[in-house]
Amino acid sequence: MPRAEGGYVLHADEEAVDLYRFDELRTKARSMAESGYYVEAARLFREAEGLWRGEPLAGLPGDWAARRRTALEEDHKASTFERIDVELRLGRHNDLVGELYELVRRYPFDEKPVEHLMLALYRSRRVPEASEVYLNTQRRFTNAGVDLTPELEKLQERILRGDLELAAMPPSGPAFRLTTPNLLRRDIPEFVGRTEEMRQVLDAVAARPKGTAVPVVAIHGMPGVGKTALAVHVAHQLADHYPDAQLYLELRAHHNIQDPVDPAAALGVLLRLVGVPAEQIPQGLDERAALWRAHLANRRVLLVLDDAAGAEQVSPLLPGTPECLVLITSRRRLIGLASVLPLPLDVFPPDDAAELLRRVVGPSRTADAEGVAEVVRLCGYLPLGIHIAGGQLRERRSWSVKDLVARLVWGPHRPGRTRLDDSTVTETFESSYQDLSDREQRMLRRLGLFPGSSFSVYVAAALTGTTWTDSERLLDALYEHHLIEEPSPRRFRLHDLLRDYARDLTLRDDTEPDRGLALDRLLDHYLLAGDWADRVLYPHRRRIDIHAEHPPVEAPPLHTREEAQQWLEVERANLLTAGQYAAAHGRLEHGALLPHVLAGYLETQGYWAEAATAHERAVTLWRDLGDRAGQARAQLELSTIRWRTGHYDEALQQAADALALSHETGNRHVEAESLDRIGLVYWHVGRYLDALQHFEQARDIYRDVGDRQGEADTLSHTGAVSWHVARYDEALSHAQGALELYRAVGDRRGERNALNNVGDMLLRSGRYADALQHYEKALAIVHDIGGPQQEAILLNNVGVVYSYTGDHQRALDCCRRALDIFRDLGDRRCEADALNNVGATYQRMLRHREALIHNQKALAVGREIADPFIQVQALRNISEAHLGRAHYEAAHNSFTMALDLARTMGDLYEEGRALEGIGSVLLHTRGRAEAAPYWQDALARYEHLGVPEAEVLRTRMAAPHATGSEASFL
Repeated sequence: MPRAEGGYVLHADEEAVDLYRFDELRTKARSMAESGYYVEAARLFREAEGLWRGEPLAGLPGDWAARRRTALEEDHKASTFERIDVELRLGRHNDLVGELYELVRRYPFDEKPVEHLMLALYRSRRVPEASEVYLNTQRRFTNAGVDLTPELEKLQERILRGDLELAAMPPSGPAFRLTTPNLLRRDIPEFVGRTEEMRQVLDAVAARPKGTAVPVVAIHGMPGVGKTALAVHVAHQLADHYPDAQLYLELRAHHNIQDPVDPAAALGVLLRLVGVPAEQIPQGLDERAALWRAHLANRRVLLVLDDAAGAEQVSPLLPGTPECLVLITSRRRLIGLASVLPLPLDVFPPDDAAELLRRVVGPSRTADAEGVAEVVRLCGYLPLGIHIAGGQLRERRSWSVKDLVARLVWGPHRPGRTRLDDSTVTETFESSYQDLSDREQRMLRRLGLFPGSSFSVYVAAALTGTTWTDSERLLDALYEHHLIEEPSPRRFRLHDLLRDYARDLTLRDDTEPDRGLALDRLLDHYLLAGDWADRVLYPHRRRIDIHAEHPPVEAPPLHTREEAQQWLEVERANLLTAGQYAAAHGRLEHGALLPHVLAGYLETQGYWAEAATAHERAVTLWRDLGDRAGQARAQLELSTIRWRTGHYDEALQQAADALALSHETGNRHVEAESLDRIGLVYWHVGRYLDALQHFEQARDIYRDVGDRQGEADTLSHTGAVSWHVARYDEALSHAQGALELYRAVGDRRGERNALNNVGDMLLRSGRYADALQHYEKALAIVHDIGGPQQEAILLNNVGVVYSYTGDHQRALDCCRRALDIFRDLGDRRCEADALNNVGATYQRMLRHREALIHNQKALAVGREIADPFIQVQALRNISEAHLGRAHYEAAHNSFTMALDLARTMGDLYEEGRALEGIGSVLLHTRGRAEAAPYWQDALARYEHLGVPEAEVLRTRMAAPHATGSEASFL
């Protein structure tokens, strides 16, 4: 132990000293909170606080010990308050109340715990207690001659006036970027009864044990008994408790045309609803379920799964966290689901049934209690039947309740029927149907032909050949009679029983030609609207010209990208079903064209499983029609999807077949597109030279036929592959050529992507100012045409430029803005990339602890999504953080793992960075002679690649007293 002035010095490993560990954990926690990772921040704060045991420096006398003790206790208190700030953001107010009361007692004249306690009580709906805490604090401060701050007084005012913004619990993670504006179906204004069932649900939610599985309530019962109405009503009642999202998904167990929703497809929809980008959604069921559970971890989400077929369909959709709630409706008991509250639903008790009728009709016309009781008895106390019967009475102003009773008893099919079965329900439907006008009856029959789920006014207009205004009027009449539902504004649906009834009606009362004409009009509506939306979204896509024999009277407004995007998302399932239905009913061309107009949307939005099925069917239909041009186009679209899903052999075969068909038909555009598609497949299987050869052939054809868009695409592809084979000058030239062509044809999205690609190449070449200029131009385009993901990618890249050029705060600002967007979108790969860049920036600032926690988070994400590039970058950055702290063994281990992974990937640049890092470690631990061979290997790779790191390393190696620190902060 060395002696120093006044005593001895004890050198200890920082990891063995609680104070150092506390400072490190607190620093990491604050850094994670600044980057928006509140769950990790709370964990780190609690780990730091766990190191405190008793009074610091207990038993040591003197002023120095007293001052130091006071400072340490202030640090401990500040850390506690910082942690509580974070946990309040996470919605843990109930759990914090007891601790906060104790903190108020311990620090009676510190307003911070008082403020936290008042907020926690208010959000726990304990308003009187929150006000009492304020009044007690006010008296305590007054007695001590101290004034309260205006901030605490303002908080009391907000609590007293019931400030909703203050009451709203902030999302526990980054807010979901929801793609659908109405996630829950609208509540039923005349909802009555079900008091006991609602009490059971609310009790189950309130009493759930902490840390257990997700609460699941399974509502089951006969059709028409009100399962969906109860689930939606409960969901609206509980919505405030689940601020992250409230989601509704129809699983279609009992649709008479569409199949039940496959669990993998359901997960695809749910992941998109919470903003996961299409390219981040895996194809397998297990992988999607794992991503869904990971995405909902530590969030409070309410999920309604309507019309479930069984446990097998539902199980993969369940979140894995107890903070969520799942409400399921099904006609059958869901046997096989663990920890489920089964909630059987029967018909209404007579009093509730009568109250429902009064609410539907109005109190003034339902004073006849005896007649009301008879009506609901004749409806079998079934809510659906009561709604429909009540709708009849409400619309017939001259009728009395007794008239309705007579109508129900003397129905057209089975007079006097009073026993509850399908006939009773059908007679209620028939009675309402007979009250409709001829045009209203025709509308209901036509809706029986609709093969999808919910429908718009335009669909109804197409089925009936009427205008939008006339169709809306007819639908409103059906809605008033309770024959259709309106789950969201101007979107309608038929209950399962009514759908079957309407289909029976059209088969009974309409001729085959009439039904055929209605179907043709519907298919033409979808075909023309889908084609127009496709042209708005993807103006440069190569497509088949669409002609319709029965165009609709009016078409939906699809003038902007937002309108087209929303229409395709809402109608996607209906469009796919319409294509399948057309093929099964002899409309082969419609069946083949509908997948074609959807091809661009299905690919870019990641609906790859649905796209593959649709394109396979289209290939068969075009072949049956003898249309080789259509078949070639369908095979190219199928090839694209197989390439997207990694089925490279089949993608190659489909593109090769399309190439052969192009030779037969002499279609040079298809020939070039087929060659380009084959090149893309070769690129992704690592056959770079074959890929370049096919891109060159495709580019020559595009030039011959004057297709500058196609030429730009192939130049862009050629540039990317040229970079992979270290032809950097060629790569940059091709990327710049693509940029010029995209500008010439007016493809702003292509221009944006090309600007970013050129910027990446300039950045890697060390031309930072030029790279920044290209990124900023690309950002300007994003601001014009939109695209949050592209904006975030560019912000992240701009942050990297600032980091390299020493403007570290601007680098952190840009990367964190990008990080927020990536988390909102659920883009895990880009999130990890931004985390790596935040960590690297902290490393250049010599703030190694903040660097380490961000890179460790990036590594964890990279391993979750199995992305080796993210992992190797994170490992290298972790190594440099360890090196900066003189933790040489940890640095050497991480650099070695990075080197092994880089060699597996064949990434020469990352190999060079890892080799250089190992050399820097060895310089410190074994000397320059041991470091030199690794530096020589790294330099050889840098020189081969032509990157600026070569000159930096040469300078270091030439210096007479080279240190190991410089390489850590490049």
